[in-house]
Amino acid sequence: MLQPVGNGPVLDPGNRVQAVGPAVTTYYAWDAHNRLSAAEPVGGGR
Repeated sequence: MLQPVGNGPVLDPGNRVQAVGPAVTTYYAWDAHNRLSAAEPVGGGR
């Protein structure tokens, strides 16, 4: 993964990882959830 290098004037890699990390985790969690929902139709939908 990316290591925080330091405080940049515009983009701080550390802050960027903290902001993007949870978003990526949430994306993959929803992706897996949608795949399971599509695989076994329970009747709920998304």
